[in-house]
Amino acid sequence: MQLRLQIFTGAPVIEYSALLNAAFTALTGKGDPEVLAILPDQIVTSDLKGESSSQLPLFPASLVPGNSVIKTLQTGETFIDCAVLVARESTADCVFVALLPIGQLRLSPAYRDRFGRLGIEEATVQSLLADHSIHASTFAFLVTNQFLSSQRSGSWRSKFFPNCSAVVIEHELDQQLGPVPHRFSTVLLSKERGPIRFFKIPESIGSDNCARVFSDLSRLIRQPAGRSQYGYVHQGHLEERYPACYDFYSEETEKLRQEVSELGAKVQLQEVADVLLGYRPCRPEREVDRGQNGVLAISARDITVDGKVDLSEVRTVDRTQVQHYLQVGDICIRQIYKHDAGFVLAVYAGDGRQITFSSNVIVVRPHSQLLPAQRDVLVAFLRSPMAQRLGSTKQQVSSIGDFLRLTPHVLREFPVPIADKEILTAMDNLAAAREAFQEWLSEIDEAANAIVKESSAAGSRRVILESGQLARQRFRAAKQVEELGYRISTQFPHPLAYVWRDVQVS
Repeated sequence: MQLRLQIFTGAPVIEYSALLNAAFTALTGKGDPEVLAILPDQIVTSDLKGESSSQLPLFPASLVPGNSVIKTLQTGETFIDCAVLVARESTADCVFVALLPIGQLRLSPAYRDRFGRLGIEEATVQSLLADHSIHASTFAFLVTNQFLSSQRSGSWRSKFFPNCSAVVIEHELDQQLGPVPHRFSTVLLSKERGPIRFFKIPESIGSDNCARVFSDLSRLIRQPAGRSQYGYVHQGHLEERYPACYDFYSEETEKLRQEVSELGAKVQLQEVADVLLGYRPCRPEREVDRGQNGVLAISARDITVDGKVDLSEVRTVDRTQVQHYLQVGDICIRQIYKHDAGFVLAVYAGDGRQITFSSNVIVVRPHSQLLPAQRDVLVAFLRSPMAQRLGSTKQQVSSIGDFLRLTPHVLREFPVPIADKEILTAMDNLAAAREAFQEWLSEIDEAANAIVKESSAAGSRRVILESGQLARQRFRAAKQVEELGYRISTQFPHPLAYVWRDVQVS
């Protein structure tokens, strides 16, 4: 399978090479800048278990920017120094590097001594921009979204990006990279220090509007602050533990964060609840004597989409160290959830057994000082579309396609509302109304069965007629609350209510 390097936003297609040429022209001020394209000779992918899976042919060279000199380099640790050497020998105005990804599973001790925890992708970017003997001042890197969202490189991003001028262009490719789907972004970096700009290609763009997209990108690159139609200039700092993406820093997301306060005081979840992990496997060579056997544990599949914890098929695990057991009232959340569906969670009820939970489940244990109604609001909020949108902006995991991985640190810092007095009063009113309605329904069911329960037909007739009349009166009284006239005459101040009543009578 060949990787076709084109941007798909719905049915229309925006050619990636044309997009890059527009960006390079805006950054260099030249109409047709010369580009050095550095491409890896193979694309090495990994499955979710971290095992080497397959190698794919490189994407077609015809899709790199126009007026390019193409250099193909071997993947692995040597890619970094070779890329720097090739860039030094070039007189091109711009350098394009495809990092898709070019890493390997195990890095040598010499590499670790030189670059620490950085992956080959981050080390390549850093080495190219730090070399002052390279003629080019503008660089473009095609990277997976994992490059922009992984916690491992978060500290590097927050320190490196502000020391140069960065443009992050978010887009998708139309094919998978190996057996696991990936999403891609392009990071444009200049050696001059400046703000970071985020640009997101709209999903519904038409092929006849490509020129408008390119023009908007060029305008965004030139403007020092503010917004364009499809992007904006971010003046603040980058959050170390969160992705460098359009949605996380956008005005829309900031408004969404502030909207949480409409339900009560906005706090981080860790201020009102503990975020817990269940058990971890013991390492046989060190902890075999400390582990427990025959421990009952739920997994993510036991948390159903209808909000229940299914305990019918709880599995048994051995050689584990239990960190926490479940308690009644714990909020159990699947760690992996669909991007468009939101968190999958349930409140644990228990069945008397001592049960823990696996690593694909995160448990939130509300503090004891939270009132029952505040707990209900917390659970409802985590299930809401608002929480889904906030969760989607906090991280992107390209290695699992359309799914996202909820991590404990994201959950601890998640903004949640603590229901205020008005919300608590409204929740109490709803609970009281529910009890009253259930009692009335019970009376209606009892009256409907009067023929069976009463000893005489006359008694059955009397009960049915009286209950039917009472039910009609209750129904009419309830419907009146929805009428404007009734609300004015009963809830407004007396002068207004009197005038309204006088109008009705006249």
